[in-house]
Amino acid sequence: MEEVPSPRAVLVVDELPEEIELDFLVLYFENERRSGGGPVRSCKQRGRSVLLEFEHQDDAERVLSKTDHILQNVQLQVRRAAPSDPRRVLLKGLNPRTSPELLEMYIENMTKRKSGEFEIIRSFAGDQALIQLQEPLDDEEMQSLEERLRHRKLDGESVEMERLPRTEKVLLRNLSPLISQDLLELYFESKRSGGGNVREVKLLLGERGAAIVAFQDWQAVERVLKREHRLQDHRLHVSPYYDFLQLQEELLAQDPAQPLPALHQDAAVPESTFLNITEPVKLQLLIRSPVLQELRAAFPDVTLETDENGVQICGTDAVRRRELQNRLLEFLRGIVQAHVPMEAQAVTLLQRTDVQEQLEQLLKQRQLVATCEASECVLTLSAASGPALSQARSLLLAALCEFSVPVSDDHVEILSSQEWQKLQETLSCCSVTLAEAGDCVKVITLKNFVQENTEKLQGFLVDQALHETVVPMEPSVLSYLQLYYHEVLQDLTVTIIPLEGEDISGFRISGDPLACQTAAELLRTLIGSLISHPVSLRLAGVSRFLSDERGQQLLRQVESRFQCVIAGRMQWTPLDTEHDLDSQNPLMASPNFERNSLPCTYIRKDPEITLNNVSVPDLEKIKNFVATIKMEDEMSEPSSLTGSTGHREPSALLTQGAASEPLTNAWEEETKDLDLYTDQIASEAPASDLNPEVASKEMFPLDSGKEWNNLADCGQDDDKDLERAIQLSLAHNARVDDLEEEAQLLFAIQRSMDVRTQSLEEEDEEVRKVLEISLQSYQQEACLPSALQGDGLEVALEASIKDAMQDGSEAQLTIISSKDCDMDEIAAHLQQEIHSRVKEERVENGCLQQLPKQYQTYLTYLQRKHAVHISLDCSTATIHGFLEYPIYASRDLMRLLNRVLQEKQEELQKGVHWVWYKQPTRAVPYPAAASTFIEQAWRQQNKQLDIFFDNKPYTIDFERMEEYSLGTGQTVAIQRVASTSSILPEEGLSETEQQVELQPVDESTEEYRQVVRPFYDTMEDFQNKIKIIKVERLSNTLLYKQYRLKKQCMVGAGCQQPVERRLYHGTSEASSREICHYGFNRSFCGKNATLYGQGAYFAAKSVMSVQDFYSPRSPEGNKYIFVVKVLTGDFTAGSPDLKVPPLKENSLHLLRYDSVVDNITNPTIFVIFNDTQAYPEYLITCQRI
Repeated sequence: MEEVPSPRAVLVVDELPEEIELDFLVLYFENERRSGGGPVRSCKQRGRSVLLEFEHQDDAERVLSKTDHILQNVQLQVRRAAPSDPRRVLLKGLNPRTSPELLEMYIENMTKRKSGEFEIIRSFAGDQALIQLQEPLDDEEMQSLEERLRHRKLDGESVEMERLPRTEKVLLRNLSPLISQDLLELYFESKRSGGGNVREVKLLLGERGAAIVAFQDWQAVERVLKREHRLQDHRLHVSPYYDFLQLQEELLAQDPAQPLPALHQDAAVPESTFLNITEPVKLQLLIRSPVLQELRAAFPDVTLETDENGVQICGTDAVRRRELQNRLLEFLRGIVQAHVPMEAQAVTLLQRTDVQEQLEQLLKQRQLVATCEASECVLTLSAASGPALSQARSLLLAALCEFSVPVSDDHVEILSSQEWQKLQETLSCCSVTLAEAGDCVKVITLKNFVQENTEKLQGFLVDQALHETVVPMEPSVLSYLQLYYHEVLQDLTVTIIPLEGEDISGFRISGDPLACQTAAELLRTLIGSLISHPVSLRLAGVSRFLSDERGQQLLRQVESRFQCVIAGRMQWTPLDTEHDLDSQNPLMASPNFERNSLPCTYIRKDPEITLNNVSVPDLEKIKNFVATIKMEDEMSEPSSLTGSTGHREPSALLTQGAASEPLTNAWEEETKDLDLYTDQIASEAPASDLNPEVASKEMFPLDSGKEWNNLADCGQDDDKDLERAIQLSLAHNARVDDLEEEAQLLFAIQRSMDVRTQSLEEEDEEVRKVLEISLQSYQQEACLPSALQGDGLEVALEASIKDAMQDGSEAQLTIISSKDCDMDEIAAHLQQEIHSRVKEERVENGCLQQLPKQYQTYLTYLQRKHAVHISLDCSTATIHGFLEYPIYASRDLMRLLNRVLQEKQEELQKGVHWVWYKQPTRAVPYPAAASTFIEQAWRQQNKQLDIFFDNKPYTIDFERMEEYSLGTGQTVAIQRVASTSSILPEEGLSETEQQVELQPVDESTEEYRQVVRPFYDTMEDFQNKIKIIKVERLSNTLLYKQYRLKKQCMVGAGCQQPVERRLYHGTSEASSREICHYGFNRSFCGKNATLYGQGAYFAAKSVMSVQDFYSPRSPEGNKYIFVVKVLTGDFTAGSPDLKVPPLKENSLHLLRYDSVVDNITNPTIFVIFNDTQAYPEYLITCQRI
């Protein structure tokens, strides 16, 4: 069911003449100049009325505003569409043979109304019915009714429902024979009838008087239907009327201009009736059937004439005409159809004209009135009756015959030739297609032509067996022939297929033997007329460039210019591995550290913490000790396993190291009641809780046969560190994989020695024995080449990268062309074009002069990654490569240099370390590696950090400054402790540098960008008029100390505004030197202005400082602007007479403001009255363009 569109955008054209086509009508109303309309969304015809839906409401309004619409000399009647009628619906698709009783029961069941609550008006053809309900239906009931009708068929047919608009016409019955049109128009325009303005009155001829009255307003119809009407002593039967119903009474409309026929007429005038048959299949069956001849014989006084639209019935007797018409309608209603699924090939065959003629002749021989129509894999059969339909179906299916003819691989190419197409045209009533498997052809034909078509197909396949030969050639020669001799190849009378496989390349020729031989000789002649010229290229990244799309495009351009083909061998593969330095996050995922359980005597004070020197076993020192032993062992002979003159006794070294850092008395007092091994030493846990590298190895048993875990669980021996040392030292055959495990071994011995008293001789002797045993294992491992495996692997990797770089920097090209071309010219032009794509980038940085060794291999990695060549000259790196490759390599190189600078900066900041508080006043430092790891996370502004201590998970909360144990749930406080000997802050100023120094800032650094970017952003109109010459960092320790002290005082005072701001100060060349040495002096106030007070002036934007009034040009044209850190603090509005900041209002103490400004809401100028409130951080030297 289709909803009727909104009336505001829908118009109706009434009484549209048949000669006006719908497409022509739509084009007229879409023409804004002629009709005033616009785009039409849909066009529907209902009887003689047309429903037009416009896309825009304004278009419909303009059409209505135009009074006259003339199309093909016909005045069109245009009006606005009426709204939907809730009492009336139209049922479409009914079976014309359905009885009225069955239809009434069906409507009663679907609408859930009783028999007297609705009325059925059926169309003259019987395929449509108008349902009039006494009670209206709302939208929900309409949708429910439509859904029920869609799922319930009637007499084998699907019924469709359509909502109807309110009609402007009524049908009048039981009229007086003497009624006239004028009388009906006057009556229905009077108040007596309840109607309104009448648009048209049409009288109909029939058994009883009937007429159709059309009103201008649909509301008039509603009023007329609610009343009873009597006219000329006849009670009128009034009902709504729709054009598409085609009522039987509307057979002939009387022309209003002609007078009514006389009641008593002596001579009968022949009249005609036209039966419109809209379905061509039914009209075709009617013409083929003997029904017309039978009716002509039965009705000799009536003539029947058929045309392409229907049947014309002509006669004087209306009753006989009506009877003959009913007989025709009965035949048409009896026509039945059937749909038979068919394959696409069969449908194609049945659509052919010769096949349809054969089938018609076959049906005619069997005297069957039937037709068949094939479309979209369905065969539609139509017949006058059910039995005739069954016979026709069986006859047609038996007439079709399907078979297959096998083909071989030699025949597959023939099936795409022109000869095969010509053969198919000679086959009679036959359709041939190649099977999907390619092993046969499927044939569908009529039964009478099977033998004839089979003989033709088999004879063709036998006669057209193909001969095949292969002409091998180089891939480049193959490409040349395809590119420049394709027209010659197309003219050959054979099938040529190019072969471009790895094992063979060339042309495969198939066809007639003689033609194949001729084609092969021609190809060999063409190959002999070509020459080749090799070109060797040695440029950084040339293989990558030629493998790239732009390199291939360059080769194609040279080929097109010189009519040649360029082939080559480029050995370039993208690097699929990543260098360690490419990691964007230097933090590794949750590393494991051994917690140092020895507390330091930190007495927690707020806010500072003091440190006392305590002898704590240092794992880093032990690592250096083990590394020294290994280096000495590698230099000695393998046979000297138990000591030599150049070696110290390890026990003596260790004892000396322990004795050099004695425990203090204070430390002994603090450790009396402290359990050093509770939840701190990794040896208490099972083997799985040890270091991951140690836990992954099999632990060797003791002499007693007990496992290490059993020994660890024994509670009799308190010195678990010593047990761990003995256990590891007795594993003579164990391979120690890295320096970390060896250091842990000696670390355990060191701790056991530190904890115990030095007076027990037995324990000292036992320790010496353990050390001697462990030393033997170290010396045995020194004899093995495993220590060199790591270096050997790196060397092998670097060698492989260099080999790949060598391959990527070489390319071997071959130019294929005819003998007429100048190969030297082509080669020279090609090399010139390739060299023109080489680019160069330079990176200057002081770090390149002393690049750390571990970063030098990264340069080789960059050359391989980006296919470039990097050469170093002092502090300059020159990068050569193609296209944008050097740019990408320079970016990675800059990241490397920034990392080197960051590491250097971190070296200066090693005075910072982290501690945790086991007791409120006892601080325990983290291990050095763990402290560095935590510091790195803190600098990256992470809120939390996951970390492992002794294989146990912990979380560091930087916001709450706490360490949380995920296993025990305990929380301890942590603190970041800076070196007490350092007065200068983290900005990197050195306290030892007492002299004043201006250090240039490299343009490639992030520091330079952070200074220059705000400078240009606040330049406003001068942005394109100022050019920066250089940026220098000022280093003045005395000024900065004074500035820091002042800042600490202001921070402690609790300012409401931000204490520190970065401002600008323009000055002359001479004043800039004084400011660098002595800072900003209030004694010079008034030199430029004292509008807001007699102090030092600073600007929030650089646009003010770059003006000549504040920063006059030097003889060289230079201007000098300082980037200054200024302690502005709390500020208020300034005035010219101020020599100090004014007092704060409503303050309990005599507190003054820290500075004054030009505008409190949006300050642009700040004035300070204390020389230590400003520190000149950078000096920018610039010029005006």
